[in-house]
Amino acid sequence: MPVDFKHCVWALPASNHPWHAFIDSVPAHMSVRTGLSSTEARQETRWVRERLEARGEPCVRVHLHGNLRQTKTRDFYALEYAVRPDAGASVPGWWPQGAHVSFAYRQGERYSKAEMHAVEQRLLYARSAVLVHARTALCSRPASAWRVLDDSSQT
Repeated sequence: MPVDFKHCVWALPASNHPWHAFIDSVPAHMSVRTGLSSTEARQETRWVRERLEARGEPCVRVHLHGNLRQTKTRDFYALEYAVRPDAGASVPGWWPQGAHVSFAYRQGERYSKAEMHAVEQRLLYARSAVLVHARTALCSRPASAWRVLDDSSQT
């Protein structure tokens, strides 16, 4: 049975960023909050969006940190890198504990060392991104069916 992350708040890079090419049908994102009701997610997304996308406010540049790791939640596997904001930059108030970006999802089967190495190689020259959008996503099905609910103005 798929893991139910319910409604989530995601921070995303611009749609042309190379990180988006890793997971079919799921944009590259950092989960700000997960396990929310629809109402909670919309409110939290609005709050993060106001801070992230506000005119005159800097967006947040993140860098991959440490090694690619494989995580498991029940029988849901992910390949992810921890992310950190620019050195010297202040950490936003909405920053999640354990901030990371996932680059592969799979149900029921671990990733091999070779598959992990392939992801690492694809990321050799794409080690950072600027998070420019906040979106609400529904993640209550298999990852292939996750969807962004408020995709307005993503560029």
